[in-house]
Amino acid sequence: MPHPAALIPKSVKPSPHWLDSQDVMQQLHISPRTLQRWRNEGKLSFSKVRGKIWYLESDIHQLLMEGR
Repeated sequence: MPHPAALIPKSVKPSPHWLDSQDVMQQLHISPRTLQRWRNEGKLSFSKVRGKIWYLESDIHQLLMEGR
């Protein structure tokens, strides 16, 4: 029997995983002000939907890797 991942067509990409501000602050152990500053400085990209700010999990991982 083939591996389950082999059954997914190669043209299909996994959907991105979004995190809200609370999730990001908890994962990174940062304050709301630090998160706001990173948005203002362009250090962290985001999307705003109906007044709520969302971040791509992959962008959070990239930020952490660049900080090393």
